[in-house]
Amino acid sequence: MKGVILGICREARLVDLTHEVAPHDVLEGALFLESAWRFFPSGSIHLAVIDPGVGSRRKALGLRAGGHCFVGPDNGLFTFALAADGWSAVSIEAPAYRLPEVSRTFHGRDIFAPAAAHLASGVPLERLGPIIVDPVRLALPYFRREGDEVVGEVIGSDRFGNLLTYTGRHRGRTGRPRTRDYGQQLPGRSDGHPHAHHRLRWSARDLRQKRERSGDPGNRSRHPGEGQASATGSERPSATSKGRQDRPPWR
Repeated sequence: MKGVILGICREARLVDLTHEVAPHDVLEGALFLESAWRFFPSGSIHLAVIDPGVGSRRKALGLRAGGHCFVGPDNGLFTFALAADGWSAVSIEAPAYRLPEVSRTFHGRDIFAPAAAHLASGVPLERLGPIIVDPVRLALPYFRREGDEVVGEVIGSDRFGNLLTYTGRHRGRTGRPRTRDYGQQLPGRSDGHPHAHHRLRWSARDLRQKRERSGDPGNRSRHPGEGQASATGSERPSATSKGRQDRPPWR
């Protein structure tokens, strides 16, 4: 893919965000992108390929939103960008902006990489193909209030044993975290505190937390509501390890 891009646009500067997304995990890829894209310069082109539907009838998406462009499969990978006002999208179909031969199994190389490179060379998005008005969107993890609690979902864990929840201030008023950072936590105690990407994260200081528990994405997580000193019910979300805990997707 990099060779294709540089063959079309030699001036392109390529930055790898990650190659560690679990196979076929579109939501994990979307969360990676959501956490990073705003830190890139305006006009950046984000090429992402997590494509379990490669070779099927799913569309190839070119998207402009928030001053950035996104290229990849139309499978919900760019759901976060569709929350921006004034987005526009096309289906990448114009033969001039694909490789001459398109395989059934490597659209990253044959469709997405050439499209991204042509955008980087100054080709307008609208020339890549017909307009799309209804790109696929993911059903994002839930987040709601239940009495004095804020209820969200565990969406992953990292190699340090931190559990990241989908509860975040960007989605409305959240519960009040009991600590601001790791330094305020008592050794061995689980507590919630703000994460760098405006979500609440559960962690334990000076404890091999991964051995004690890890977060199975989709598990319910409860946090204290406004003015509450501690969570009611279970003090920490319990879960069973099932495979994401050794990758740090949302540090």
